[in-house]
Amino acid sequence: MQRYGFSVCFCCDRDDDGVAQRVSDVATSLNASFFIHKGDRGPVDNTAQNTNNFFSRILKRIHYLINKKSFALGVPKDTGIPDAALSEMVKYHTFRIEDAQRVIDESGATVIVTGEDGIASDYWLLHVAKQRGLIIATLPYGMADSSSLVYKGVEEKAEDGSLYNTDSAGGSYIKTNHPQWIRGTHFGNSIYLPPSFIIAMEYCGITFRDPWCFQGGNSDIILSEGQAMQARYLQEGVPEKKIVVTGSIYGDVVSDAFERDPAAQIAFANCTKISRNKVKILVCVPPSETTSWAQKSEFSSVANYISRLCDDLKRFNNVQLSFSLHPRIITDDVKKLEKNGIYNTPGFVVDLIPSYDVLLVNGSSTARWALAARKVCIDYDLFQFGLDEFPNIASYLATSSYSETLEEIKLLATEKSRFEQLISDSLEELIGFGPLDGNSFVRICRQLEQIERDKIDAK
Repeated sequence: MQRYGFSVCFCCDRDDDGVAQRVSDVATSLNASFFIHKGDRGPVDNTAQNTNNFFSRILKRIHYLINKKSFALGVPKDTGIPDAALSEMVKYHTFRIEDAQRVIDESGATVIVTGEDGIASDYWLLHVAKQRGLIIATLPYGMADSSSLVYKGVEEKAEDGSLYNTDSAGGSYIKTNHPQWIRGTHFGNSIYLPPSFIIAMEYCGITFRDPWCFQGGNSDIILSEGQAMQARYLQEGVPEKKIVVTGSIYGDVVSDAFERDPAAQIAFANCTKISRNKVKILVCVPPSETTSWAQKSEFSSVANYISRLCDDLKRFNNVQLSFSLHPRIITDDVKKLEKNGIYNTPGFVVDLIPSYDVLLVNGSSTARWALAARKVCIDYDLFQFGLDEFPNIASYLATSSYSETLEEIKLLATEKSRFEQLISDSLEELIGFGPLDGNSFVRICRQLEQIERDKIDAK
């Protein structure tokens, strides 16, 4: 972006261990400004009885910041929630909004680029940007499967007691005034965030087109990765006029990797494996799941799963395994893997994809880039989320058990035409996962320039 004349700064609103520091380090390396949007990433529930509730802990962390300011704020009436509790939530949102104003003032930003604009975004910052007429562009990076808010998020919240419904305090008010926050699930009419938090947020002017959609916010444009993901956004209710297919930065990363690997280029062009007599598999080792989902796995740990996989595949002389460890894998699992001679392959996982034939994942969004690169992707549902992201694509093999996963690898190792047939049967769909021409970032910058010109002309 700097090469295209943009002055770039970074803003982080997450207080996860090390995240802000890593973003700051990247900014420093690029001679760019870095801003912290004070607060934390999650909402708060000051009506919760459980003192260990995640939301309550966050409120404690920023209490001292809120209490440094004096507020003269009203609260919505007849909500079913005590005025004092709502007042505290209004203070919280007001604090976040005012600090977002500070970030925008100090940065001088005219364009905000975000990975998503829904409830997982820095919606206070986006709210201020929208009020000021700034451009908000979404550059997606994840799988964009909003159903995970239900099949995973709602399940987890129900288990830890933080799921709300229309019978909760404030639920009836939300049903009448903000019904978009309610979703029918097998737990009833569910409300994903604390009612006091939602009511205060809406009172402060922050709202969403669809809170149950990762891209359910108010950005001006979504710079889509390709036709396949565009179709997913449309299916989830994102307005068609917001979506422009530019390709993805990740697509450019894949393209650059192909340029460095002539054998991979030939395999891509011919829809074949890189080597006729070998199956090269990149195993994307997932993060260590510590919630109740871990109990649903066939394995007691990620390390045990990967170690078993290595042992079972030793009998196939033509299978070559490499491993890319997720940054959130716990140290204990890493030590166990290294003890068994299993080490991380250096480099960014997307950058590695072209040099392999098969990507083995566990619900990772990197599956999209394997498909775009004409690789077979085996997606083993290790934690039993119920995943099957692309059921109509032959080269995307969703497996629900370890034995099924092993069988798919066996077929690829023993049936000579298996790989080529899967790719051939999928080719039309794979093209839709985005251009790999190396020019996606050029198109992204041009779109940002165009929307900026359009805003100026409109004024």
